[in-house]
Amino acid sequence: MYRKFDHAIAAEPCLSCAAKAHGICGALEGNDLIAFAELGRHRRLARGQTLIWEGDAPAAVANVVTGVLKLTSTGASGDEQIVGLVWPADFVGSPFGSLVNVSVTALTESEVCLFGRGDFEAFLDTRHGLARALLRRGPGFESSPPPASAAGAPAAPTPGRAHGRASAPGRSRR
Repeated sequence: MYRKFDHAIAAEPCLSCAAKAHGICGALEGNDLIAFAELGRHRRLARGQTLIWEGDAPAAVANVVTGVLKLTSTGASGDEQIVGLVWPADFVGSPFGSLVNVSVTALTESEVCLFGRGDFEAFLDTRHGLARALLRRGPGFESSPPPASAAGAPAAPTPGRAHGRASAPGRSRR
């Protein structure tokens, strides 16, 4: 039997999402938010579970809903280096590159809103507000402290930290 799809139900998780106000999806309203919600799916990540692997072709992008994820890169010697942390409302993934340049792994139990890369690119082509919000995030994997209202978010980083790197002792960033 044919069942009518209720678009309002698809957007319901987005309307109550603590990350929405500070994430790229905060640039959307009404029918655009509903259409975006229909493209995505929520995925829970266990601590230590990798969402995106360095060196793979980018298949998906995501907005972090809860938890903290680490961005790592593997050096020539095979050592893993943490190059950043990703908080609720941050965007991860490479919507335009041909290869992913970092792995994205959950440091804590986390939840993301996951989008197929092709669907996300097509959506960006028609929603300029979302494209602008993505560009404001800066190149690559930009990270910011979690919003105070983000449920399950850890305390904000200590002063002197930016994008996962600590200031040298005795020095302040200006």
